[in-house]
Amino acid sequence: VPVWELLWRADEALTQRVLAPARQAREVSMLRLEFGARAWELWREGDVLTMGRDETSHVRLDGPLASRYHARIVVRNGKFILLDQSTNGTYVLPDDGELTNLIREEYVLNGSGAISFGGAGASASSELVRYASRAQRQPRRAGGA
Repeated sequence: VPVWELLWRADEALTQRVLAPARQAREVSMLRLEFGARAWELWREGDVLTMGRDETSHVRLDGPLASRYHARIVVRNGKFILLDQSTNGTYVLPDDGELTNLIREEYVLNGSGAISFGGAGASASSELVRYASRAQRQPRRAGGA
């Protein structure tokens, strides 16, 4: 059922949204993830990468502290959100920052670093996912927009 809003008169209480011109060059971010010999790139709104012991996970974990559905990364509003869904937590170590322990929390991934599952760094053995984000030009659509 469609819903429409009809403005009878202009009101200062209404907020107007300013949109960028369609022809303006835009940059989007891309997140590259590496685990062993495999790599993934996320950039589209709604892209999802799953990590866990479950056989349907993109990143298959084998560690004893990893959960079946341990964590996932989603692209939301142009940001890369790491969501912990585990029992033992997910650890994020940015290359230029401090270690963060997530337990059923969200974290915005920026720059580059490593993600470990159920333990920090060395205690997570070889199950580290490396990540790096970078800006890239958004591809233009056919028709010049």
